[in-house]
Amino acid sequence: MSPRDKFTIATALCVLVLSPLEAAEGPASLESYLESVLAYNEQLQVQIMDYEISRQAVDGARGAFEPEFVLRTQYDDTLRPNNAEELRNLGGLPFYKQRSMLYSAAVEALVPSGARTRVGLDIRQLNNNLQPFRAVDHEWSSFVGLSIVQPLLKGAGKNVTLAAVRVAALESDQAYQEFRRQMMVILVGSEVSYWNLYYAQEQLRFYEESLHTVKALAADVEGQFSVGKVSELEVLNAKVAVSGREAQLAVAKQSLTETVNMASGFLGNEMVELRAAAPNPSPATETDAGVCFEKAQRFNPEYLGRQRQIAIETLRLDVAQNQGRPSLDFLGSFGVTGLSENFADAMSDLGQAQSPTWSVGVELRVPLGGGKKGKSDVLTASLRRKQAIRQLSVLRTQMRGAVENALFKVRSAQSNALSFAKTTGLNQKLLDTELERLKAGKSSAGKILEVEQALFEVRNSELENLVGVQRFLLELDVIMGTVLEKRGIEWTRAQLATRTASLFKQQHIADDSVVAYRESLDSLIQQNP
Repeated sequence: MSPRDKFTIATALCVLVLSPLEAAEGPASLESYLESVLAYNEQLQVQIMDYEISRQAVDGARGAFEPEFVLRTQYDDTLRPNNAEELRNLGGLPFYKQRSMLYSAAVEALVPSGARTRVGLDIRQLNNNLQPFRAVDHEWSSFVGLSIVQPLLKGAGKNVTLAAVRVAALESDQAYQEFRRQMMVILVGSEVSYWNLYYAQEQLRFYEESLHTVKALAADVEGQFSVGKVSELEVLNAKVAVSGREAQLAVAKQSLTETVNMASGFLGNEMVELRAAAPNPSPATETDAGVCFEKAQRFNPEYLGRQRQIAIETLRLDVAQNQGRPSLDFLGSFGVTGLSENFADAMSDLGQAQSPTWSVGVELRVPLGGGKKGKSDVLTASLRRKQAIRQLSVLRTQMRGAVENALFKVRSAQSNALSFAKTTGLNQKLLDTELERLKAGKSSAGKILEVEQALFEVRNSELENLVGVQRFLLELDVIMGTVLEKRGIEWTRAQLATRTASLFKQQHIADDSVVAYRESLDSLIQQNP
């Protein structure tokens, strides 16, 4: 093949320089890649478990109102000397001796009003040295009734008793928002890696095409040098260009390997061959910063989590204010008693209700030091609430600025991509023209190399801005909190619970790693139910 033929082939390559190359294997679409990330990313699986743990904490907090069945048995042996009054009342007995056995069954519960209630039956078998006066060997005493301790100030009301449940529910919602945030981080990271992979692929293709073109030109220049048509300097320039393209190609291959490994890293242990597809035309972008900011306040998980934190601190402040009050409790009980020589008659007495007993009263407790702990707790809770409000305000300001910056970068990248696309077309025409002039002997190899280098650089700039559009759109979606919604993977709480169950069924996570992860958070959950 003559140098002229080689150069003709290189010319054809230059004409096709903007046409995408067909891969040996079809490129993976962004959608299929993200589906694989959702299925196999281990960090995402850990976040799913984290939310499930918070749901279990809510169930645990509700357990405070679960009634308890209490069984109790107790044996007492008493030997007590009698004083002078007791000697007279007890017929001169010098001491009092009794052995008793208590059997008790009751249901105890906390009700939303803050009251502690007990409904129970007590049976006591008595054997003492007073029973001969009644001509009996032993006695059975019975009691059935209800007792209640109702706080009137400190600890009273649903706001206090339900506070733990409400805080746990809000913390579970925070965990859900944190799951959404982490899911966005993972998906955005994987999507950015995907576009970095596409960028590295295209760069490698540019370098390969450029190297083919420069090699063909160098061969043609050497042929012309052999017949004395060009100088030795042009031959040297062509060889330098080839050497430079080869070095750049080696760097591009290394960069491609790194981006493939990074994109594969989001798939956990799932090993796949990755090749990115070209981006689809960018969808219409919301250009109103006010609309974008309003969406951010409705969907951004960090913003929603901060709102829940304010609600949590408000609940804690209410509880702290209540706990700073004096303790004033209403005490009440009502029941019936029975007494007989045998168990059956003692129980029969209860049914006849001939011996009712009841009591009412109040108990007041006032700290003598003015309630220093209560005041300190109220001040601390108040400061934490103010801190949460200030943090939300700071985040709102940051979000507003971030929305405007992201919109500016999207518009700028879209505009630049269009401008560079036009410039690429002009440079391609210029290269074609110079190649025709070279055939006619009116141009030089140096000029061709200069134009080809300019075309290569402008193509890279166009590619950078095309990929930049995708990155900046992602950045805007992150701020608005619409990453999951736009990709059709905004899981509800019910779907997330189903997803958790499927993780164990599919055994994507080993049981021992699940247990270890849960145990590492047990102490924190117990401290903050």
